[in-house]
Amino acid sequence: MSNMQFLKVTGYEVTAAALRDKPDKIRALFGSLTAAETAAAAEGGLLAMAEIIRATQPTEIVEQMITAAEAGAILTASGAESEGTTP
Repeated sequence: MSNMQFLKVTGYEVTAAALRDKPDKIRALFGSLTAAETAAAAEGGLLAMAEIIRATQPTEIVEQMITAAEAGAILTASGAESEGTTP
């Protein structure tokens, strides 16, 4: 398996672990990687998650998820999240 294939597979494995709420599995997957590989696998995991969501959810649900993610970023940046306000 090439390094790029390995990182893509790791990205999908990280996505599956995240969906199963298994942070220990995520740490184990990242534990053997260099910093650059960890960044690439994390990016791959996010892209895999987005691909899975787009492939399995109706457009309006995807748009709602985008809005919620953007709102979460705004609230977090403004400090509102620490005051108990979440999207």
